[in-house]
Amino acid sequence: PAPPAPAPAPAPAAEKKRLVTGQPEQKPLPVFTIDFYMEAMCPGCMHFTTTVLAPVLSAMEEYVELRAIPFGNAAIANGTVQCQHGADECTGNKIELCMMKQYPGWRTWFPAFKCIEASDDVPLVAARACLADHGMDAERLIACALSKDGDAMQLEAGNETITLDPPHEFTPWVVVNGEPVGEQVMDLQAWLCGKLTEEQRGEVGACTPSKFRDAERTQTLRGTRGKAATKGFCYPSLKWDGTH
Repeated sequence: PAPPAPAPAPAPAAEKKRLVTGQPEQKPLPVFTIDFYMEAMCPGCMHFTTTVLAPVLSAMEEYVELRAIPFGNAAIANGTVQCQHGADECTGNKIELCMMKQYPGWRTWFPAFKCIEASDDVPLVAARACLADHGMDAERLIACALSKDGDAMQLEAGNETITLDPPHEFTPWVVVNGEPVGEQVMDLQAWLCGKLTEEQRGEVGACTPSKFRDAERTQTLRGTRGKAATKGFCYPSLKWDGTH
């Protein structure tokens, strides 16, 4: 007699769940890749980092990947970067670039980044305290920022910023999965939740129906204030004079 047929291979866990429930496997939730084009010493960037971006990362950590590109409204002339807020901004931009390179992964570098952006001190002074407080080698990172490596990284960030399509209009400028968020940047969580289906929002605690409606309501109220909603933004056409 013919040998018995081999037993079928066990179904993967997801397939077992589908067979038991009779429901198709749910599509995985999307990952939002956030590109944050910013500059040190910009009031709008500081506010966005501490009061908008930080809560989004906390609430939606597993669905977010983050890049920060410190250059903003600077210009490149004859291979030299000229920052909107002067040399102190350039130093801050390069410290943050060195930090992100030497301590990769936003979960590693963001706490120190947030600390620097929350400080009223110039970036160099803020960095000495913030980097050390978060277990980073402050002197090594500052040396990197003041070296040719720091200059090269800032030029690279500048070339990426300058070639944005569409171009950035102000900082903080946020692009998510290739799509600019624009003036809704201060309502980033509501914007992200709005990209999910109703079913997907139910899977993300920060986007559950009641929280999503509250976020949408806040976004609508902010939108009615027009220019007041963009207070603190830094625009390419403006030179820093300490008043905006």
